[in-house]
Amino acid sequence: MLECETNTPEMRQKVRAATEDYFLHNCLYSIEDNKFDISFEHGQWYVSFFDTINEKQCHYAVCDASMDGKDYLEFEEL
Repeated sequence: MLECETNTPEMRQKVRAATEDYFLHNCLYSIEDNKFDISFEHGQWYVSFFDTINEKQCHYAVCDASMDGKDYLEFEEL
């Protein structure tokens, strides 16, 4: 089973940490109150937030990825 298909409290924390690292530390968006909605639905993790610069709601699916032998979580815009 892929990590992105695992619904556990530990995986929720891992998704949250990866989300904050990817979206906040890389300054990709201006996120309202640095607040994310992280949910697990239909066997997949999802992340949503409001981008205050473009004034739009953004939605991403969380995906497993690997590079140079290192596994990590990636985000695919919906």
